[in-house]
Amino acid sequence: MRPVLFCATLCLAAMAIPDSLWTASHKLEGINAVKAILKVHAAQSRYYQSSWHFAASLRELNLPDAVVGYRFNLKATPPGYTIRATSQHRTYLSGQSEEIHVHTGPEPATAGDPRLSEPTDR
Repeated sequence: MRPVLFCATLCLAAMAIPDSLWTASHKLEGINAVKAILKVHAAQSRYYQSSWHFAASLRELNLPDAVVGYRFNLKATPPGYTIRATSQHRTYLSGQSEEIHVHTGPEPATAGDPRLSEPTDR
């Protein structure tokens, strides 16, 4: 009887682990996406100082277009640039102002979404 109880307890514990790991994994991916956006800002600053315009692609900055869980899209926009990080669960938007806006869900983040430093009710 004890082995059956032990196996049942072990199975219940195993079912609980994936959700907590999933949540932690997505938080870590979000942190890595924000770090990558900050690297884009730093690279854009260096690029601008040497060429007097912002780069229009991540390739020009020698940066990857993805970080685990997120795809990045950099576009030149007069007079600056925008960078988007997109996943199935959250999106980020930033640009030369270096404010980072976050949207929960797969829809693109906009300047109307809360800044990363603002508290949200979502």
